[in-house]
Amino acid sequence: MQQEQKVFTSYWGNLKNVSKEGIVAIGICRYPPRGISGVKLYKDLAPTGPMLKGLKDGSMSKPEFHKKFQEHLDSLDPAKVLEDLKGMGFGKSIAILCYEKPPDSCHRHKVARWLEQKCDIKIEEVKY
Repeated sequence: MQQEQKVFTSYWGNLKNVSKEGIVAIGICRYPPRGISGVKLYKDLAPTGPMLKGLKDGSMSKPEFHKKFQEHLDSLDPAKVLEDLKGMGFGKSIAILCYEKPPDSCHRHKVARWLEQKCDIKIEEVKY
């Protein structure tokens, strides 16, 4: 009997545990960290360059960043996004990764809440 394909969240610093659990890591950022290669990326769930630049240089507040990122998510089809992500896992459970470690709130948590609400699924953080 095949195990249910689950969706998790995690961060790049926990990649070893994600892999050890047999979970396929999928970055939802523009680029993986230096020194990490051969990983899957789903860039449609990454903040845009202007969003990141604005946050970094202070021309965009965190609330404005979160508002713009939510608008970006709302422009996507959540069912297609979930289908794409699961397809990247080839039947295995997947974890969407970004840079911030728990308990920092970041865009992967916003993506997880969005998918949970729109697709009626439960997403948990991979233990670190």
